[in-house]
Amino acid sequence: MFENSKVTSEVEAYILGFICADGTIVGHNGILDTLNITASIKDKEHIQSINKFLNGKIGFYNSVLNGKEFPIIRLSLYSRKKVKNLNNLGIIQNKTYYSGSEVFDNVKYKSDFLRGYFDGNGCVSINKKGQINVEMCSRNIPLLNSFLDFIKKNVKTKANVTIGDGVYRIRFGGNKSSKKIYELFYSNNPILYLNRKRSIFKW
Repeated sequence: MFENSKVTSEVEAYILGFICADGTIVGHNGILDTLNITASIKDKEHIQSINKFLNGKIGFYNSVLNGKEFPIIRLSLYSRKKVKNLNNLGIIQNKTYYSGSEVFDNVKYKSDFLRGYFDGNGCVSINKKGQINVEMCSRNIPLLNSFLDFIKKNVKTKANVTIGDGVYRIRFGGNKSSKKIYELFYSNNPILYLNRKRSIFKW
């Protein structure tokens, strides 16, 4: 997977999107050689499904946020070559603070990448009026703008990139737009998706 710094399938595009959202590149002795993907323990089965393709190591830990401890799952891929290939694809160290959209722009399977990113850094909810709302967020505004440009080619929406609490967001409100987002994410009957998010969409 990710051989020769190329994305050659829908599955690879999905995993790249998920890594873009929830992955971290780290190194040892000045050499970048490890990819970590960390998630809540409630997504254990999903991380294990991704690992069937990455063939990394799974670990279980406790993390502390705002003074509260909670269990997490971490997938670690130890491969200098794979990390270099991911780096060439746009997954860099400290990517949270990088400002660029190349990682998405250069991928052929954009809907799959978006679904992966959404599963890592997005949410879907139903408000009191029964309307479905979809959101994706990032500190990288060029990346979100690139997402939005692609989405607007497939979904009629007035959505914009907005900022709040130092994080940029795209929000899609209403069942009509949300249904189109659903079709964009899932119409190709994908192998990988986070079921707890997909199941909130109801028609």
